[in-house]
This record gives sequence, structure tokens and C-alpha cells, in this order.
Amino acid sequence: MGQGKRVPTVSVILTSYNHAAYISEAIESVLNQTFADFELLIIDDGSKDNSRKIIKTFGDPRIKTFLYAENRGPVLAIRDAVKSARGKYIAVHHSDDSWALDKLEKQVAFLEANENCAACFTWVDFIDEQGNLRELDDKDFYKTIFEQPNRSRAEWLNYFFYNANCLCHPSAMVRREAYEKYHMLDLHGFWQLPDWLMWVRLCFHAEIFVLPERLTKFRLRRARQENTSATSFDKLIRADLEFYFVARKFAEHFTDDKFFLEVFPEAEKFLVDGQINRRFALAKLYLDKKNIAVAAYQLAGLELLKNLLSTPSDAAQIKKLYGYDEKTFLVDGGTYDIFNLTEKIKMLRAEIFAKSDGEFLSIAKRVIGIDTARKFYGRIDFELAEPAKFLRFDPDENFISLKINRVLINGETYNDFSSNVGEIVGDFYRFWTSDPQIIFEVKNLSGHVTFEIFGELEENYSAILEAALKKRSHENLFAENENLKAEVQRLTELNKTILNSNSWKLTEPLRNFKQWLHSDNKEKAFSAARFLYRAMPIDEDKKTELKDKFYTRFEPLLKNTSGYKNWQISKGFVPSPPVSAQGTFDGELFDQPGKIAIQAHIFYLDLLKEVVDACANMPYKFDALISVVDEGAAEKVRNAFEKIPTAEKVIVRVVPNRGRDVAP
Repeated sequence: MGQGKRVPTVSVILTSYNHAAYISEAIESVLNQTFADFELLIIDDGSKDNSRKIIKTFGDPRIKTFLYAENRGPVLAIRDAVKSARGKYIAVHHSDDSWALDKLEKQVAFLEANENCAACFTWVDFIDEQGNLRELDDKDFYKTIFEQPNRSRAEWLNYFFYNANCLCHPSAMVRREAYEKYHMLDLHGFWQLPDWLMWVRLCFHAEIFVLPERLTKFRLRRARQENTSATSFDKLIRADLEFYFVARKFAEHFTDDKFFLEVFPEAEKFLVDGQINRRFALAKLYLDKKNIAVAAYQLAGLELLKNLLSTPSDAAQIKKLYGYDEKTFLVDGGTYDIFNLTEKIKMLRAEIFAKSDGEFLSIAKRVIGIDTARKFYGRIDFELAEPAKFLRFDPDENFISLKINRVLINGETYNDFSSNVGEIVGDFYRFWTSDPQIIFEVKNLSGHVTFEIFGELEENYSAILEAALKKRSHENLFAENENLKAEVQRLTELNKTILNSNSWKLTEPLRNFKQWLHSDNKEKAFSAARFLYRAMPIDEDKKTELKDKFYTRFEPLLKNTSGYKNWQISKGFVPSPPVSAQGTFDGELFDQPGKIAIQAHIFYLDLLKEVVDACANMPYKFDALISVVDEGAAEKVRNAFEKIPTAEKVIVRVVPNRGRDVAP
């Protein structure tokens, strides 16, 4: 009998969908692996671009293709491929990602040496659409999400519960039997979080490991939010639904209290006399969930509690251990706003505070509904363990205007109160703050307290508030402007008084002497010479002759001083013109009417505006002598310079490009 086909060590499953720009790179990163004992199963899930044609250009015998006519989603594609896979290990790959060439080699070596691990992942490098390495900003979601330390499976489950997924799917290598043994591909209805549910199921049964090496190249395609985990609105909605599904799976997978407490050591507070109802404890953890998919977890938690109350033995146990019953569930059901009604319906987010001698402490919160006539009734029940002298009612967490029709505390009417109201208009209390407060003096109130309030909101208060804020802003600006004008006038008058004072005039020689002391040595010498020159008892013609000899004799020392420059100007001296380069601007440099000539060689036209702006900002008239290398650019350059008011003559010539050696 002939031998059957040899079974490969690794089955690489590469899912493809409309990634024609990247599919070749993805395939080549597999075929060029240093570990060659693999089969490559390519599943094209109904691509509409050129992906299939590119896939068919690869003739490697290790490749097997599955080409679907319609897109069915990555979950079904991977499920079919896993059923066809023959390898001991399965490595999932995506058609828009890439691998380091030694990825398979290192992962196989690790799994061969660690039989207790069911899967091995890697760290990643991020690449852009062109395949270039991409450095992410420190605040970027992806910056460190995949750089995870290694944990026990219990620690991984705790992390998944509070933080969601952090393992890169195209970095994974999983033992093939784990997919069927742990039902990892039972992912119906999942599109955003299927891989996360797989890792949750896997960690309920086996250990995993992350190689701390960047062996996977994860492509970020931000321009159109094309990554599966990108934050487009439809994906966010789907993700919240899938978070709810995963939360339910958590509850189904725990089978013993010991492992539950290993995963959630914080649940030990639900141990009472050595007993715990782990589903009740998990429900409470769901209700306390923060930050991620809060509503999804809260719904799963309330569902768990409802199911416990529906089972007589569980209902009796949670009543005995935690005092939890149908009435308590009724309160929880009205506390957690699963369906975000506070955003859909007009509500007040009210809070009660109490104090005796110290600060106000929060006692209770309540969401109060408002009817179509803008009227509301709120009842808040709470317990005061210590006597309180004051109760504070904060009606909302926003600017608000309300009319208080009636307040009852333990059935007694309270008409007197203080507040931080901005103004009262027609019985409506208009609060100019996002922290409105109404304070009642209650003497020594303690025990069970019922606070009731009947009221009404002012119509169109948001528009009233906006108009008032605009008016106040205008008034404040006007008042500030008047104050500034008055201050300028005061300082101007003060300056005049100082300049006209005798003390200012008398101290002028001292100020001049101080300025002389702070000047450099050349200027000091020049000042001394000027003083002697002016004091000499000779006529002006002799002084002028002496000045000319002085500046001529000491030109090397004085040429950078202001006096020398002024002398040059008074004599009408100008520097000799430079010799022009042959064949460039012959004869045209010497008949310019301006005093300044600007020469520039413009090679990069995108810098034209910057050069023109710099010349336009000069306070002098000038002639522009510009060379370019392109005939098509000459007219554009000429037009740009001729628009400068101070440009008296503009000459543009086309010359051969000689880099920095173009002659002026």
C-alpha cells in the first residue's frame, strides 16, 4: 500500500477579503518562512477586487485555496478552514498583515517544549498602508495594547473581564485539537469580538503564552476606519451587543467556587460563613463594572439575578447570605439605566447630601422623570446613621431653572431653604451654575428619611441661558475695554509729567553717561573722539576736513560703527558694483533705479511664496534679479515679484541648473 500525504506541522489559515493591495505581501511572508513544514490554506471570502487573480499567481504546492462567491464573514471562513486543516498547529493570518520570517519557527519551538500551553501569541510592529513601520503616539489605543506580560489563565480571565481583548489574532498559533475540544469556533452572531470569545473559552481550560518578540506586522488602515476593531459607529453598536454575549458566556463557564475565586479574588467579600453563591457574586461584579461596555455587563448582571430569584434554592440562599430578594431586585431594576433613558428622555440626575458639623456627604442619588408639561415629582428614600442638621438637594448636574411647588421631608412641609441661585424670575429659580444646590435646615434628623419634591422646569431655559450669557459676555468685554482705555490715559499723563519734570531734565547727562558706559569699546572711543572734535576751537570747514582724514585713516577700526556708516552716507559713497557672470545678466545690473538689488535662484517653486513674502516685508525699495531653470516657471515668478509694491524692477532669466554655483 502507498503512503498517504504527509501531515504538515502547521496549517496556516489566511483569510482574504478585498485586500488586493496587500495580499501578495501577506502570502510571501508565509512562503518565505524559515520554518517550511506547513500548508497554506487561503480563504477568499467573496472579494470584489483583484485579490483572487493575485492569489492564483502563486503556484507553491503547499497552497490550497477556498474561493467563495459571496462574503460570509471571517468567522465562517476560519471555521471551514479549520475543518480542512491537517497540521498539529494552526496559525491564523490576515491578508492585510505580514509576518517576520522566523515567526513560525519560534512559535513551533515554544509549543513543542511546553505541552501545557494551548496557544502562543507574539508582540507586534505596526505598519501603515505602504508597509512602512509606524510609530504611534503615546495616547494611541494600539500603542501598547498587544505588549502584554504573561499571566496564568485565571489572571488572563480577570484581565479579559475588566479590559476586553488584548491579544493579536494574526499573531496566534493554537493547537488544532483545542478548537474542537473547547468549542472555540462556536461564534454565531459574532463579528467584532469573535477572537476575544475564543481566548476566553481557551483560558477556562488551558494556559496561553505571549512571546515578547515583534514577529507580527499589524497594518493600521486609519483613513477609512477599515480595521475590524476601528471605532466606526456601526462597529461600536455591534461591539456592545457582543460584550453582552461574552458576559453571559463568563457565567456559563464557571463550574466551581475555587476557580471562580482564583479568577476574581475581589469576590471574597461575598464569602459568608464559608459559603458563596458565585453567580450572585458575578452578577454584582457585572453591576459594578466601569469604563468598558457598562450597560452590556449591567444587563447580564440583572439577568443573572432574575434567574437566581426564579430558582427556589438559589433565591433562598441569596436571601439568607446577602438579604437579597424580589424587592431588592426591584430597586436594582430601577437604578441601572441599561437602555440609556436618561439621554433619550428628559431627566433630572438628583442627589441628596447631609451634614451635621463637617462637610456635606453624599447620601443618595435618584433619576427623576419629567412629564410633557415639564412637571416632575421626585421621591428619594435613604437612611441617616448619624443625626443631620442640614440636607442639601442638588436637582441636576447641569444649569437648570425650576419652580419648587412643594417639599416634604418625612411628610412635613419645608418652605424655607437657601440656595446658590443666580436669579429668581416669576417663581423660577435660575441657577447660573452646573452645580445647583438647595439647602434645608432639618435640625437633628436621623433614621429612615423620605424626601419628596414637586416642581416644574422653566420652558426654553437653554435659550434663555444662552442669550443671558451672550449679554453678560458683551457687557463684561465693554467694561474691560473701558477700564483699559482709562488705564492707558492714566499712564500717558504720568509719562508726560515725568518727561516734563525738572528731575528728568537734570538727570539727562547722567543717563547719557550710563549709556556710554554700557556701549562697547569702539563706540566708547568713538564717543570720546566726537566729544573732543566738537570742543575744538576751529571753523566748520577745518572740522569737516579733519573728520574726513579721521575716518579715512581709521577705516579698518571704525567701519562697523554707526558713526562711520553715517559719514559714508553723508559723503555719498556707494560700494562698487559686482562683476556679472558672463551670459547671465550682462549689462542689466548697472542701470537700476533702486539702492538695493536682491539676487535669488529659485529651483523649488513650492518655496516661491515664502521668498516673495520675505522680500515684501523689507522696508526698502529694491530690484529683483531672479534666475530659474524652467521656462514654464519664469512667468509665474515674474508675476509674483511684480505684485510687491517696493519692487522697482524685476528681471527673470532662465539659466542652466548648476546647483549652488549659479552666478549672481
